[in-house]
Amino acid sequence: MSTTEDILGVARDHRWMRLAEQQKQLKVAGSRVVVALGDGKGRDAGKGIAFDQMLPIIRPGTIVLLTHAFLLAEARSQPGKHGKIRRSTFDKALAAVEGRKGIVRDLLTGLSTETKAKRQALVDMVHGQIARSNKGLNSAENGARSRGRPRQWFDAERRQIVWDEWHSSAHATNTDAANEASKRIGQRITHFTMWRIVKEMRKERGLKGLGASGRRPHSAAAALAATVGKPKDGRPLPKARVRRGVVYFLKNGVRGRVKIGFSQGHKNRIASLQNASPDKLALIGTIPGNVKLERRMQKRFHEHRETGEWFRIEGTLTKFLKATFPKFKRT
Repeated sequence: MSTTEDILGVARDHRWMRLAEQQKQLKVAGSRVVVALGDGKGRDAGKGIAFDQMLPIIRPGTIVLLTHAFLLAEARSQPGKHGKIRRSTFDKALAAVEGRKGIVRDLLTGLSTETKAKRQALVDMVHGQIARSNKGLNSAENGARSRGRPRQWFDAERRQIVWDEWHSSAHATNTDAANEASKRIGQRITHFTMWRIVKEMRKERGLKGLGASGRRPHSAAAALAATVGKPKDGRPLPKARVRRGVVYFLKNGVRGRVKIGFSQGHKNRIASLQNASPDKLALIGTIPGNVKLERRMQKRFHEHRETGEWFRIEGTLTKFLKATFPKFKRT
């Protein structure tokens, strides 16, 4: 990036990246000034100036730099909530900047409107990001609204049915346990709701530090049986066994990072991560295993750790990925 460029940093608060972090990155990137956009509504209230007030600052040739280009557009929202972004709103904002002969550039990908081809690539990427942002917003809102069935819905008899079916060795999976409990209760109940009820019952019975169910590893099942006995129907509690699933390797090509994680339902897990990420994520591959294997893999490549479960794709990690997954490409 040339030092002679006239760079105007533009930031807007969003759940993908907070305003302060955006401002910090834009300053490091060489912005002569960083403008915070906030149109006095929703989460933008009191956090900056309106888009129309920013336009006069743009001179011919000015590069309008954003960490995520779609933040140029105002989100329609209610007070205190993140709102949805319309593609047409971004397109209008982009046209307004170009009308003043400015150039929009995305900091994280380097895409800009300098040429016709680059502009189309930027617009396509932004439209995809807007779709993911809106989808993730729906998921967040739905999760906030629904916390499982209210406690008062379950009387003591039904709660005991949930407890018995959850710990019964007759069910190979939690879904099977939920299906059987639904039949006995006479109303549909999901395995997630069962897990919440069992978790509450464990607290009520003073069972701490043993996990939510007898399906957990090590001594949970044995401790549970010793404390509360077997289910009323006489069926034995399951033996403690290690949770099986896969260790997955998830690539963020834009940042040159890979996530090493464990999941018993990695497809749903990856979909959830994608909803929360502005970058396109791609599954490199999976290895059958458990939490212990996940920890061993993370320890093996600790020198490349970036943060949490994310690792830099370099050195021994790159060699491992190429040897284990022949179709692996770094970007």
